[in-house]
Amino acid sequence: MDIPITVHHDKDENQNNESTEQNTSNGDGNDNHHADEHHGHEHEHNHDDKQGGLSRTSIIAIVVIVVAVAVYFLFLRPTQPLPPVDEQQPSDEIVQDAMSDIATEMKDASPSADIKAITLQQNFLSNIADIEYTSSSTLVDVTNKGASGTVGAQIIDSVYHLFASFKDLPALEEGFFYEGWIVRKDPLDIVSTGALMKHNEKDVNAYLSKTNLLDHVTYVLTLEPDDGDPAPAKHVLEGEITSN
Repeated sequence: MDIPITVHHDKDENQNNESTEQNTSNGDGNDNHHADEHHGHEHEHNHDDKQGGLSRTSIIAIVVIVVAVAVYFLFLRPTQPLPPVDEQQPSDEIVQDAMSDIATEMKDASPSADIKAITLQQNFLSNIADIEYTSSSTLVDVTNKGASGTVGAQIIDSVYHLFASFKDLPALEEGFFYEGWIVRKDPLDIVSTGALMKHNEKDVNAYLSKTNLLDHVTYVLTLEPDDGDPAPAKHVLEGEITSN
Protein backbone atom coordinates (compact mmCIF):
# COMPACT_ATOMS: atom_id res chain seq x y z
CA MET A 1 0.00 0.00 0.00
CA ASP A 2 1.45 3.29 -1.00
CA ILE A 3 1.80 6.02 1.54
CA PRO A 4 1.78 9.46 -0.01
CA ILE A 5 4.73 11.68 0.91
CA THR A 6 4.37 15.39 0.77
CA VAL A 7 7.50 17.40 0.19
CA HIS A 8 7.44 21.02 1.28
CA HIS A 9 9.87 23.25 -0.68
CA ASP A 10 8.63 26.62 0.43
CA LYS A 11 11.13 27.11 3.13
CA ASP A 12 14.01 25.93 1.04
CA GLU A 13 12.90 28.01 -1.87
CA ASN A 14 12.53 31.04 0.33
CA GLN A 15 15.99 30.45 1.69
CA ASN A 16 17.31 30.02 -1.82
CA ASN A 17 15.54 33.16 -2.93
CA GLU A 18 16.87 35.08 0.03
CA SER A 19 20.32 33.72 -0.66
CA THR A 20 20.03 34.72 -4.29
CA GLU A 21 18.79 38.18 -3.40
CA GLN A 22 21.58 38.56 -0.88
CA ASN A 23 24.10 37.48 -3.45
CA THR A 24 22.58 39.87 -5.91
CA SER A 25 22.69 42.59 -3.33
CA ASN A 26 26.24 41.74 -2.47
CA GLY A 27 27.13 41.68 -6.10
CA ASP A 28 25.67 45.11 -6.61
CA GLY A 29 27.55 46.38 -3.60
CA ASN A 30 30.81 45.00 -4.87
CA ASP A 31 30.14 46.52 -8.25
CA ASN A 32 29.43 49.86 -6.65
CA HIS A 33 32.52 49.55 -4.50
CA HIS A 34 34.68 48.79 -7.55
CA ALA A 35 33.12 51.67 -9.39
CA ASP A 36 33.87 54.01 -6.49
CA GLU A 37 37.45 52.80 -6.32
CA HIS A 38 37.87 53.28 -10.08
CA HIS A 39 36.46 56.77 -9.85
CA GLY A 40 38.80 57.52 -7.00
CA HIS A 41 41.80 56.34 -8.98
CA GLU A 42 40.75 58.49 -11.92
CA HIS A 43 40.48 61.49 -9.62
CA GLU A 44 43.91 60.86 -8.15
CA HIS A 45 45.38 60.40 -11.63
CA ASN A 46 43.84 63.66 -12.78
CA HIS A 47 45.20 65.37 -9.67
CA ASP A 48 48.68 63.99 -10.36
CA ASP A 49 48.48 65.19 -13.94
CA LYS A 50 47.59 68.63 -12.70
CA GLN A 51 50.51 68.63 -10.29
CA GLY A 52 52.80 67.40 -13.11
CA GLY A 53 51.60 70.24 -15.32
CA LEU A 54 52.45 72.82 -12.66
CA SER A 55 55.92 71.31 -12.20
CA ARG A 56 56.68 71.49 -15.92
CA THR A 57 55.50 75.10 -16.01
CA SER A 58 57.83 75.97 -13.15
CA ILE A 59 60.77 74.31 -14.89
CA ILE A 60 60.06 76.20 -18.12
CA ALA A 61 59.87 79.48 -16.20
CA ILE A 62 63.24 78.80 -14.52
CA VAL A 63 64.87 77.97 -17.86
CA VAL A 64 63.53 81.19 -19.39
CA ILE A 65 64.91 83.23 -16.46
CA VAL A 66 68.34 81.59 -16.71
CA VAL A 67 68.53 82.23 -20.45
CA ALA A 68 67.50 85.86 -19.98
CA VAL A 69 70.16 86.41 -17.30
CA ALA A 70 72.83 84.81 -19.52
CA VAL A 71 71.87 86.99 -22.49
CA TYR A 72 72.03 90.10 -20.30
CA PHE A 73 75.48 89.39 -18.93
CA LEU A 74 76.89 88.29 -22.29
CA PHE A 75 75.43 90.92 -24.60
CA LEU A 76 73.41 93.63 -22.88
CA ARG A 77 75.31 94.46 -19.71
CA PRO A 78 77.12 97.83 -20.03
CA THR A 79 80.91 97.62 -19.87
CA GLN A 80 83.48 100.14 -18.71
CA PRO A 81 85.06 101.87 -21.72
CA LEU A 82 88.79 101.48 -22.17
CA PRO A 83 90.83 104.66 -21.80
CA PRO A 84 92.00 106.27 -25.02
CA VAL A 85 95.23 104.91 -26.43
CA ASP A 86 97.14 108.09 -25.68
CA GLU A 87 96.23 107.76 -21.99
CA GLN A 88 97.70 104.27 -21.74
CA GLN A 89 101.27 105.25 -21.06
CA PRO A 90 103.73 102.37 -21.51
CA SER A 91 105.92 101.42 -18.61
CA ASP A 92 109.63 102.22 -18.59
CA GLU A 93 110.40 98.55 -19.20
CA ILE A 94 108.24 98.44 -22.37
CA VAL A 95 109.76 101.67 -23.69
CA GLN A 96 113.25 100.36 -22.94
CA ASP A 97 112.56 97.11 -24.80
CA ALA A 98 111.08 98.80 -27.87
CA MET A 99 113.18 101.95 -28.12
CA SER A 100 115.99 100.96 -30.54
CA ASP A 101 118.35 98.30 -31.78
CA ILE A 102 121.34 100.26 -30.52
CA ALA A 103 120.16 99.82 -26.93
CA THR A 104 120.28 96.04 -27.29
CA GLU A 105 123.67 96.13 -28.98
CA MET A 106 125.16 98.37 -26.33
CA LYS A 107 123.74 96.30 -23.49
CA ASP A 108 125.99 93.34 -24.29
CA ALA A 109 129.01 95.27 -25.55
CA SER A 110 132.07 96.46 -23.65
CA PRO A 111 133.10 100.09 -24.16
CA SER A 112 136.54 100.68 -25.61
CA ALA A 113 139.10 102.99 -24.00
CA ASP A 114 140.12 106.09 -25.95
CA ILE A 115 143.82 106.37 -25.18
CA LYS A 116 144.00 109.64 -27.14
CA ALA A 117 141.27 111.38 -25.16
CA ILE A 118 142.20 114.83 -23.92
CA THR A 119 141.45 115.75 -20.36
CA LEU A 120 138.96 118.56 -20.48
CA GLN A 121 139.42 121.44 -18.12
CA GLN A 122 136.44 123.40 -16.85
CA ASN A 123 137.72 126.66 -18.35
CA PHE A 124 137.67 125.11 -21.85
CA LEU A 125 133.94 124.52 -21.73
CA SER A 126 132.94 128.01 -22.88
CA ASN A 127 135.05 127.73 -26.03
CA ILE A 128 133.61 124.30 -26.86
CA ALA A 129 130.03 125.43 -26.19
CA ASP A 130 130.35 128.39 -28.58
CA ILE A 131 131.43 126.34 -31.59
CA GLU A 132 129.05 126.12 -34.58
CA TYR A 133 129.36 122.40 -35.24
CA THR A 134 129.18 121.11 -38.79
CA SER A 135 127.53 117.87 -37.65
CA SER A 136 124.75 117.86 -35.08
CA SER A 137 121.58 116.18 -33.87
CA THR A 138 118.49 116.81 -31.79
CA LEU A 139 118.24 114.16 -29.08
CA VAL A 140 115.03 112.19 -28.52
CA ASP A 141 113.83 111.27 -25.03
CA VAL A 142 113.24 107.52 -25.15
CA THR A 143 111.79 107.45 -21.62
CA ASN A 144 108.97 109.93 -22.30
CA LYS A 145 109.92 111.96 -19.22
CA GLY A 146 110.13 115.30 -21.07
CA ALA A 147 113.91 115.72 -21.31
CA SER A 148 115.57 117.09 -24.46
CA GLY A 149 119.02 117.84 -25.79
CA THR A 150 121.28 118.67 -28.71
CA VAL A 151 124.73 117.41 -29.67
CA GLY A 152 127.38 118.61 -32.12
CA ALA A 153 130.68 117.12 -33.36
CA GLN A 154 133.52 118.36 -35.52
CA ILE A 155 137.26 117.94 -36.18
CA ILE A 156 139.10 121.17 -35.36
CA ASP A 157 142.90 121.34 -35.63
CA SER A 158 143.07 117.54 -35.85
CA VAL A 159 141.16 117.24 -32.58
CA TYR A 160 137.72 115.65 -32.30
CA HIS A 161 135.32 117.98 -30.51
CA LEU A 162 131.94 116.94 -29.12
CA PHE A 163 129.53 119.03 -27.11
CA ALA A 164 126.01 118.13 -25.89
CA SER A 165 123.63 120.14 -23.73
CA PHE A 166 120.42 119.03 -22.02
CA LYS A 167 117.23 120.41 -20.57
CA ASP A 168 114.69 119.03 -18.10
CA LEU A 169 116.61 115.92 -17.15
CA PRO A 170 115.01 114.17 -14.15
CA ALA A 171 116.83 114.88 -10.91
CA LEU A 172 119.36 112.24 -10.01
CA GLU A 173 118.80 109.96 -7.09
CA GLU A 174 121.68 109.26 -4.75
CA GLY A 175 124.15 106.80 -6.25
CA PHE A 176 123.35 107.59 -9.92
CA PHE A 177 124.85 109.78 -12.65
CA TYR A 178 124.31 110.60 -16.33
CA GLU A 179 126.91 109.46 -18.86
CA GLY A 180 127.39 110.22 -22.57
CA TRP A 181 128.35 107.73 -25.28
CA ILE A 182 129.21 107.80 -28.99
CA VAL A 183 128.59 104.63 -31.00
CA ARG A 184 129.78 103.22 -34.30
CA LYS A 185 127.36 100.52 -35.38
CA ASP A 186 129.43 98.59 -37.94
CA PRO A 187 131.73 97.30 -36.68
CA LEU A 188 130.28 98.01 -33.27
CA ASP A 189 132.38 100.30 -31.11
CA ILE A 190 131.33 102.26 -28.04
CA VAL A 191 133.26 105.15 -26.52
CA SER A 192 132.29 106.83 -23.28
CA THR A 193 132.31 110.63 -23.41
CA GLY A 194 132.21 110.85 -19.65
CA ALA A 195 129.80 112.01 -16.99
CA LEU A 196 127.76 115.19 -17.38
CA MET A 197 129.06 118.45 -15.97
CA LYS A 198 127.45 121.77 -15.07
CA HIS A 199 128.05 124.78 -17.32
CA ASN A 200 126.07 128.00 -16.92
CA GLU A 201 123.66 126.05 -14.73
CA LYS A 202 123.01 123.54 -17.50
CA ASP A 203 123.87 119.87 -17.78
CA VAL A 204 126.47 119.43 -20.54
CA ASN A 205 128.72 116.75 -21.94
CA ALA A 206 131.99 117.83 -23.57
CA TYR A 207 134.66 115.58 -25.04
CA LEU A 208 138.00 116.00 -26.87
CA SER A 209 140.13 113.35 -28.55
CA LYS A 210 143.08 113.12 -30.91
CA THR A 211 141.25 110.18 -32.54
CA ASN A 212 138.89 110.98 -35.38
CA LEU A 213 135.58 109.69 -34.07
CA LEU A 214 133.26 111.19 -36.67
CA ASP A 215 132.28 107.68 -37.76
CA HIS A 216 130.67 107.25 -34.33
CA VAL A 217 127.47 108.93 -35.45
CA THR A 218 125.07 107.76 -32.72
CA TYR A 219 124.97 109.68 -29.44
CA VAL A 220 123.39 108.12 -26.36
CA LEU A 221 122.83 109.49 -22.87
CA THR A 222 122.38 106.88 -20.15
CA LEU A 223 121.43 106.82 -16.50
CA GLU A 224 124.12 104.91 -14.64
CA PRO A 225 124.30 103.42 -11.16
CA ASP A 226 127.56 104.16 -9.39
CA ASP A 227 128.43 100.46 -9.12
CA GLY A 228 131.76 100.37 -10.94
CA ASP A 229 130.28 98.58 -13.99
CA PRO A 230 131.63 100.30 -17.14
CA ALA A 231 128.88 98.94 -19.43
CA PRO A 232 126.07 101.31 -20.51
CA ALA A 233 122.88 101.11 -18.46
CA LYS A 234 119.41 102.67 -19.00
CA HIS A 235 119.03 104.81 -22.14
CA VAL A 236 117.56 108.28 -21.66
CA LEU A 237 118.26 110.24 -24.87
CA GLU A 238 119.38 109.17 -28.35
CA GLY A 239 120.23 110.88 -31.63
CA GLU A 240 122.02 110.39 -34.96
CA ILE A 241 124.75 112.97 -35.64
CA THR A 242 124.51 114.07 -39.28
CA SER A 243 126.12 116.80 -41.39
CA ASN A 244 124.32 120.13 -41.32
